[in-house]
Amino acid sequence: MASNEEKYDLVREGVVIFTGALAKHLGKDDPKVHAVVEKLLDVINTPSEAVQRAVSACLSPLMQSKQEDAPALVSKLLDQLMKSDKYGERRGAAFGLAGLVKGFRISCLKKYGIAVVLREGLADRFLLDKYLKSCSFCNCVKQDVNDV
Repeated sequence: MASNEEKYDLVREGVVIFTGALAKHLGKDDPKVHAVVEKLLDVINTPSEAVQRAVSACLSPLMQSKQEDAPALVSKLLDQLMKSDKYGERRGAAFGLAGLVKGFRISCLKKYGIAVVLREGLADRFLLDKYLKSCSFCNCVKQDVNDV
């Protein structure tokens, strides 16, 4: 029998998928798309991998309408990935960044400085915390790309 938390995670995942699917059909300049993206970024902190994966999958098709906000979105998620003390938030940020990379395409790794931050994190293996955070993101991107 599933616990209450597992049931709530299933409901959250369903709501995320439903909301993301609806937002894909809105116009590129519709302000509701921006509101949906903000809500998805709030929900990504839920410490449930299923919910975080759903958010990542929903974010990528919505990124075409967020081109002008890309640097701020990337900065926010990179900051959360590298500075958060909570594992669930870091993992959520990694999944969020993976969704952004998928939506903005691979060139955004260089364009928005993601590659530099990750390279620094992966280069210094003596700072295990920074190294593991960078690896977490790389793992999420790999999983997202394999899902294509």
